[in-house]
Amino acid sequence: MAFKNILIREIKAFIKNPAFILMIILMIGFYGGLGQLFSHASQEAVKEAMTQNIGIILLDKNNLAREIISHANRTLGGRIHYVSSINEGLNKYGVVIIILENFTESLLSNKTPTVLLNSTVVINKFSFTVSAKTGIVEAFIDAVQEAYRDIIISKHGLEPSLLNKKIISNTIVKVGKNYMPMTEFGTIVSIGMSFLMLLAIIIALNASNAVSFMAMEKTEKAFELLLAQPIPRRTIVLGKLVASVIASIIMGAAYIIGLFLMIGGMTSGFSTNATATTGTSSGIEAITQIIGINGLLLMTGALVLGLIYTGALGLILGSLVSDQRMAGVIVAPVMFLFMGIAFISFSMGLQLDVLTSIWVGTTIVNLPIYTIYALISGSYDLIIAAYASGIIFTVALIALAIWIFNKDIVILGIRFERKSMLFK
Repeated sequence: MAFKNILIREIKAFIKNPAFILMIILMIGFYGGLGQLFSHASQEAVKEAMTQNIGIILLDKNNLAREIISHANRTLGGRIHYVSSINEGLNKYGVVIIILENFTESLLSNKTPTVLLNSTVVINKFSFTVSAKTGIVEAFIDAVQEAYRDIIISKHGLEPSLLNKKIISNTIVKVGKNYMPMTEFGTIVSIGMSFLMLLAIIIALNASNAVSFMAMEKTEKAFELLLAQPIPRRTIVLGKLVASVIASIIMGAAYIIGLFLMIGGMTSGFSTNATATTGTSSGIEAITQIIGINGLLLMTGALVLGLIYTGALGLILGSLVSDQRMAGVIVAPVMFLFMGIAFISFSMGLQLDVLTSIWVGTTIVNLPIYTIYALISGSYDLIIAAYASGIIFTVALIALAIWIFNKDIVILGIRFERKSMLFK
């Protein structure tokens, strides 16, 4: 009987806690909405691939090559257009495929199992659906493969063994002003997505911890004793801010080390798979080579700036709460806010323009990823705009935190009467 009473009491306690209920609602709404958002972004990317026009440079003068392209054009609904240069095709259509001089010869030869095409694709935004751009090229290759088989069977009566010919494309992407292999860029996007998730967690925890620590100090009356000391309030703000940054860096480092140890343990059993190991290493090396030391320093600066930003925000929110109960109500929305901004921005895509740069700097969480994107595109002016807006907004948050600390509300926080609470 005693156990039953205690169990019922504890269940009622967390059911009546607004923080517990709010966390459940946010988790269901956040992840449900995130799934719908990713689905919508993927569908839009596929739709783009199915409606995208394609520029073609035909270097093969054989009539069979032109016949195959015409057949493929009918399959793709007239989306293939001849262009005279790569620049013309990229400016008009964003995708250019080059049919090389030996295209027909490779198709008709038993000595070549594959036929190579060259293609160039413009990438105008950084998102997890960027690989859908390759779907445009793949759709063209499928149409060419089908056209080739139909023509060979119906008109030329060549050997059936030729029908197994595989057509592949060497795809280059244009990102801003620069060009790079599609495989390399895809690796960067994948690693960037993982880094973005990790960063969102660290930044969200930094703000949440600042709120929780402030609430704990108020509950234990330690905060009032601190304010009673002959210390300027701005010094208290800056001290707490630096401490939160240091704590988050230590926590983030431990998280990253643990993550690498986990991945290392998981992949050690597959050490014989040299291809996978080499691919991962080359991807990481590619990022390092592309962004260089200056890029690494910029990303480190973005991380530190993000921690200062969220630390100041956490101090502001923590100064407004009256106890740990109120802190629990605030912590969940703060965490989901930053994680939501990260996922939504990356799923919708980060554009290379001034407005996006200001948005990235103001919301801070996407700044390191945007730095990579802007660096590989050569858009250094957008990096300056993003960091400038981030610094301005961070300084404004610190100034606001100091102003609040100089007010009486910092001691008691915002209180609600119990009758006004949703749960009694």
